[in-house]
Amino acid sequence: MDKKILALVGVVVIVIGLFLPIVSSPFGSLNMLLPGGGIGDGIFILVFALVAGGLALVGQVRHVVWPALLSLGFIAWKFFQLKGAVDTGRDRFAEQAGASEFQANYGEIMQINYLGWAVLCIGALVLLVAGIMAWSGPKAAAPPPAL
Repeated sequence: MDKKILALVGVVVIVIGLFLPIVSSPFGSLNMLLPGGGIGDGIFILVFALVAGGLALVGQVRHVVWPALLSLGFIAWKFFQLKGAVDTGRDRFAEQAGASEFQANYGEIMQINYLGWAVLCIGALVLLVAGIMAWSGPKAAAPPPAL
């Protein structure tokens, strides 16, 4: 597969992943991008994906490694930040003595939705693989010496 096409596929998968739910709660789901229905921090990943797409379109596929690594780092940081918040909320409800049944179950209902996270990670990894393939691909042959 052409490295440019692979990089563009990675960009498309990342953009799709930005609209998938990452946290489910009784009040609705959150995604990475939409400020009304999400946390809004997905704009950083969108910028990284657009930079990678631009690099791929101008033929600099080997440099999509950098936005891919930044995307993976940001995705990991947000995942652990939200996972900690969900676990903290779950622990608070479990500690409350005499909590109502709704409050006790709320901590169990609010959870990380791994589908959205998986799609984001797969897109960033596809982008990273395209960049690595471009770095390790055959180098352009030097022109023959002039006579």
